[in-house]
Amino acid sequence: MRKTNLKSKTTLKATTKKRPKAKYSLLTDKADKAFSKYIRLRDSEFDGSQWTAICTTCPRRMVVLKEDGKWGKGIDNGHFISRGLRELRYDEYNCNIQCSHCNNWRDKESMQEAYRKAIRDKYGSDILKELKTRAKIIRSNTISELEIVISDSKAQLDHCLENPDFYRKML
Repeated sequence: MRKTNLKSKTTLKATTKKRPKAKYSLLTDKADKAFSKYIRLRDSEFDGSQWTAICTTCPRRMVVLKEDGKWGKGIDNGHFISRGLRELRYDEYNCNIQCSHCNNWRDKESMQEAYRKAIRDKYGSDILKELKTRAKIIRSNTISELEIVISDSKAQLDHCLENPDFYRKML
């Protein structure tokens, strides 16, 4: 058996320290949350007590914001073109309300076709061409752009909440 120079015979334990998130990551998280809430409410209708919506890609009706102010579960801000492309991550034409089932659907090709049809019906076919063109742009959002997304999304969200009659369900 070999001798070692170690004074202690105890085993060494690896330690990991949690690093604080960088400012950019924190702002991206805040921007994602604020923008998602705005999109979900933008695509909703107010029925007098709560906000409801129909998924962009299926006929599922969901409660987005309950009367008690709690956000519904299973409702996403779905991106037509992946949010990994920073150019389109906060684009209002690229983002629409989806149920979690459709947003996480494994057969992306059939879901993309349903989403494509929904965007064409909602905004027109020119938007699809514009999104495809802009998807080729490789860039990152700056810190100041993220701060603008956060403040604009919060302002739009406040507008929706302060003017629910504008979003009232047509009977």
